Amino acid sequence: MKINKIGVLSLGKIVGFIMGFFGLLIGLVILVLSILGVNLIQLGTAVPLILVGIFVVVVLPLFYGTCGFIFGVITASIFNLATVWMGALELEMK
Repeated sequence: MKINKIGVLSLGKIVGFIMGFFGLLIGLVILVLSILGVNLIQLGTAVPLILVGIFVVVVLPLFYGTCGFIFGVITASIFNLATVWMGALELEMK
C-alpha cells in the first residue's frame, strides 16, 4: 500500500484534537496540584492559586489544540511536497 498524499486539513484536525486532549490532561493535573497547594499555604493566597489552576484548564487545551492544528497542517504540507520529489510512502499491512 502506498501513500501519495495526506489531507492537510484532515491531519491538522486530528493532531489538533490529540494535542488539545493532552492540554486538557496537563491542565487538570495543574488544577489538582494548585488545589492541593492551597492546603499547604495560608488562605489569603489561596484564591489566586485556584484561579490560576482554572485558567490553565481553559487556556492549555486551546493553546495546545491550536498549535497542534498548525503543526499538523505544516507536517502534511511537507509530506505532500516530499512525496512529489521522492515518491510515495510504502506501508506493508497484514
